[in-house]
Amino acid sequence: MRKIIIAVTSLALLAVTTISSRAMDIPDLTGWGIQSNVSKSASISSGGSEFFPIENSLISKDSTDFTGLMISNKEGQTFDLTSANGVAVIKGDLNHLDTYYATWSEQIQPMQISFIVNGPLKLGHVNFLSGSATLDSGDKKVLNAVANEIVKSHLYGVYLVGHSDRVGTYASNLAISEKRVLAAQSYLKSRLTALGVSGIRYSTQFMADIMSKSKVNQANLADRRVDITIYP
Repeated sequence: MRKIIIAVTSLALLAVTTISSRAMDIPDLTGWGIQSNVSKSASISSGGSEFFPIENSLISKDSTDFTGLMISNKEGQTFDLTSANGVAVIKGDLNHLDTYYATWSEQIQPMQISFIVNGPLKLGHVNFLSGSATLDSGDKKVLNAVANEIVKSHLYGVYLVGHSDRVGTYASNLAISEKRVLAAQSYLKSRLTALGVSGIRYSTQFMADIMSKSKVNQANLADRRVDITIYP
């Protein structure tokens, strides 16, 4: 009987030692978090107008191997991780108002990690024909994508900045940059209303040709735009 007790005790100690050694392999998550950035590549490009989607990635204070790591929210939904240029990109629709956890297979309890919105996120711009404030199909496609991104991210601050090229007077360019912002804002409002979203906070600015790098009276499509930025 004594031999059996000794054998069982030895096995128990071995199990405790194994669990402890595994626990020591789990990194300290202090300073870890999920970070939102804008993709470096446009997912929509049409007639000069572009949309850059939000990408969420895992940040850490060290070069931890993310193998076996799982990200989940408080509802239990899990999110896949993929590696892109050494960055652990989190796939799926995440928003800064939710609560997220990191879990390794060896770990019993998930550990909460922070969510960081990396500054205001410039999602892109819509461009216009010379002297025009009319949105074309490409512009609307970009604004539709912006509306969807607002819904997914829960970033309800929207900043619209209108620009013009240096053709015409400053007064006329100021007026057309304002019209372009109002056109983009009106369409974006209608899309968000259709998606059931309210409480959006809009900020607008009309820059005329102040930011243009073109010569006077030189038409430039890149200058005739409205920049779109969202923030918490």
